[in-house]
Amino acid sequence: MVYKTQGVCSREIYFDVEDHKVVNVRYIGGCSGNTQGVAALVEGMDVDEAIRRMEGIRCGRRPTSCPDQLARALKQYRQGAPRRDKAGRHQGTRTRAALAGTRLPPQKISAGR
Repeated sequence: MVYKTQGVCSREIYFDVEDHKVVNVRYIGGCSGNTQGVAALVEGMDVDEAIRRMEGIRCGRRPTSCPDQLARALKQYRQGAPRRDKAGRHQGTRTRAALAGTRLPPQKISAGR
């Protein structure tokens, strides 16, 4: 997925979700060390846990931050993601990558308000 950020130094966030885990996070722009650190820390983390940990983090006086933008991107992804049953199995459609059996180019989504 590609998420267009708003209100931060980074311009975009690329990420994938596999088995409800955040993988392959890459920021375009922003503070290189910080964004690489965030990406490394959330690698393999459950989507809901990543949102819980990063949502609401601010950068200085800004009302958002690069971690908060990733939380927003994951929330937006989650709204369109396949639902799971109580046992954790997908209900409904499978992910694009699972259907194709290969890694697909990211889809563009935007922060929009």
